[in-house]
Amino acid sequence: VKIAIDDFGSGYSNFIRIIRLKPYYLKIDGSLIKNIDKDNNSYEIVKSIIAFSKTLNIKTIAEYVHSEEIFNLLLELGVDEFQGYYFGTKKGKIVISNVTEPYGANTADIVSIAIALNGEDVQWKAHIPYENIDGLIEALNKAKNLKK
Repeated sequence: VKIAIDDFGSGYSNFIRIIRLKPYYLKIDGSLIKNIDKDNNSYEIVKSIIAFSKTLNIKTIAEYVHSEEIFNLLLELGVDEFQGYYFGTKKGKIVISNVTEPYGANTADIVSIAIALNGEDVQWKAHIPYENIDGLIEALNKAKNLKK
């Protein structure tokens, strides 16, 4: 079982919960991300969250990534995965492959999915166990149907 803490940086999410729960993912709250390019306090808090997470081998996900500037800033800070409007506004290329390094040779049961908005450079990726692919496809089809 992999645990994710959502909306970290707001409400009851705090560093003590990270230590107690030992999550696999930490989703950084959009309220910290949306003005990170203009608000130095948000920048420093996010930078600290990422450093803390990397020390504990926790993957970080940034919510509310709505511009290329914010995406590039978060990429430089070392965020692992991204969510937001910026990724939904352009047509891109989806690449699927088996996971290789740095995850090691014992990952044959995991598929790596990457999205390259410009068709070349990967901007988002996820690693999903093959046993969950049907659920992912179902969720994507539901999202597609909502758009119609």
